[in-house]
Amino acid sequence: MKRIVLLGILALLIVTIPAAAQDMPCQAGGQNYDNPEICQASVEVSIAYPTWILGNPATAEVVTGWIGEVRSQFLTAAAGYWDTFTFSYSLDISFEETALADQARSVVFTISEYTGGAHPNGYFQTYSVDANTGELLTLADIFSDVDTGLLAVSGLAAQSILNSMGEMADAQWVTDGTAPEPVNFQNWALADGVLRVYFPPYQVGPHAMGPQIVDIPLSDLYDLLAPRWQALAS
Repeated sequence: MKRIVLLGILALLIVTIPAAAQDMPCQAGGQNYDNPEICQASVEVSIAYPTWILGNPATAEVVTGWIGEVRSQFLTAAAGYWDTFTFSYSLDISFEETALADQARSVVFTISEYTGGAHPNGYFQTYSVDANTGELLTLADIFSDVDTGLLAVSGLAAQSILNSMGEMADAQWVTDGTAPEPVNFQNWALADGVLRVYFPPYQVGPHAMGPQIVDIPLSDLYDLLAPRWQALAS
């Protein structure tokens, strides 16, 4: 069950530009076919999130607060160019869900922002929730010792990415992006028998390589898991 907040075109800017003043009127933003001398530009925002995330007030505050911050920052950035831009700025936040037995639920947000340039910027934001209490989980809840856990996840993730990228891999880039530091493993989810880690473009390779998603079997981490999760490592 999900709730979709579709704000559509939040702002529609009509900029009158004499056709003779430019070689290709409205090339970026699209031509108004009723009047070729008018260029249309817009700011579009689409946000979706699962309603169950609202079940716990503390969790709801964190997630909706993050959504509000992303939306606000995007609109502030777009507003700074409303007098000049001739293309559509867009923000899209979509999500997918995973679960580990009846113990944990995860929501993985994929964010795409376009504010000009060759391509949109994309990144992830994840939240994992204790299915029994509704409280947010951290990696410190998953591992008996989080530093040791990060060290193991770091090595397994790096090897998986190097294998996946093959000859296209930049070993140093992968090493830096998978170093055993919390910031490198802030986006993760619990799925059936795995710890799933999300790496956005540029973290472990160039944009052309796209995002990298690594599934690490919980069985490979068994000795490092907190007792609660060892029972689910198969």
